[in-house]
Amino acid sequence: MKKKKNKPVNKPVTDPPEAPNAALKKLQAKREKQKKGADSERAAVFSKKLKNASSRKAPFTQRTRGYYRFSRDFPAEADSDGLRKNGEQKKRTARRGAVFAVILLLVFCVSFTAAKTAWYISGDTPPVAERPTDSAIPSAKPKTAVRYAGAQPEETEEDALTAAMRNADADIAVLEYKNSFGTVTMHTDLVAALHDRGKQAAAYISCFKDTAGAAQSDAMAIRSGGEEDSLWRDNAGNNWLNPFSAEAREYLLSLVADAAEIGYDYIVLDNVCFPGDSGSSAAYYPGESEFTGTRNQLLRGFVNDAVNKAGTAQTILMCKFAAFDPDAAPEKAPYYGNMLGTSAGTICADARLSVQPKNCAVGETLFNDPAALPFPFTLAVGEYTVNNAETTRVLLCADADNAADALSAAGYANAAGCILW
Repeated sequence: MKKKKNKPVNKPVTDPPEAPNAALKKLQAKREKQKKGADSERAAVFSKKLKNASSRKAPFTQRTRGYYRFSRDFPAEADSDGLRKNGEQKKRTARRGAVFAVILLLVFCVSFTAAKTAWYISGDTPPVAERPTDSAIPSAKPKTAVRYAGAQPEETEEDALTAAMRNADADIAVLEYKNSFGTVTMHTDLVAALHDRGKQAAAYISCFKDTAGAAQSDAMAIRSGGEEDSLWRDNAGNNWLNPFSAEAREYLLSLVADAAEIGYDYIVLDNVCFPGDSGSSAAYYPGESEFTGTRNQLLRGFVNDAVNKAGTAQTILMCKFAAFDPDAAPEKAPYYGNMLGTSAGTICADARLSVQPKNCAVGETLFNDPAALPFPFTLAVGEYTVNNAETTRVLLCADADNAADALSAAGYANAAGCILW
């Protein structure tokens, strides 16, 4: 009997089982995709909140779990929930800044004082002043006035004056109404011509220094040692009017009134003082024994009277710069005190190099030869006068050939302008 062979059973074909590693990779990829989606969603939410967030400073945290080991203000004790209550926030920034600024200021003051003290103790000649930088140039340009010295035979006075003002770029012409010799010239036509051209005129009046006036009237002159027939003369040979003479003062005040009536815009009063040297002999002033005030008070009273006589014309008091020293000695000629604080609206310090002596002191600064240092000297005079004048307008009188330095110095010193002589 034959054995039956078993026929193979046909089983359905299926995919082989996935490897464990492949299944793990799919799971990781799915989770990574979900994570990226969550991150993108959180980033979008954060960006939206950031965009709509307030710009105000975050409020101060009252309670915290944090511990800042280097903060000396951190509270040492915690409550039952483990929170620590912070104290009020302290603002030290402004206080620290103020303390730092005060320290810097003290250091600067001490250094500056020490340096300046050492400089004065050394006794050296002051260093030459350098011109300030362009950033220090004032915005207001000083006014320029030029003294008219007269015409040449081949030209008219009006043409000569026009040329002088054009060369100096001046808006004001200073005409010698009465010079130091005593000659009086009204210049009526020139004043009218200046006004027609939109310019201004100033009448220069040499007051008590007057050789011709003293020679013509014994009642107005300073006498020599009490002798009736002898006129006193200064070291340069000039005669002077007597400030104690009522007749001399009335004569000068009448000239001021006449100049104002002609139409002068300014009245420049020079030589409102006593003689500054001993002269050829002892000077005798008739009428001094009857005056109850000081010599400085007499000069101030004359300025006040002149301002009243000038009317609408502006009065300029021209003096040596030493007259504007607030500590001027009351017994020292020629002003016997200072001429600050008079009723004159403007003062003019004489900074002409041609009339300065050697070893000239401007305040505490000594110039052995002012002509050798034109700009530093003029600047020193300007700053000295402006600082002492307080609110009074200040002009500088300078030589015409030193115009550039004088105008620059006036600008840096905040002076109102210059009279070029």
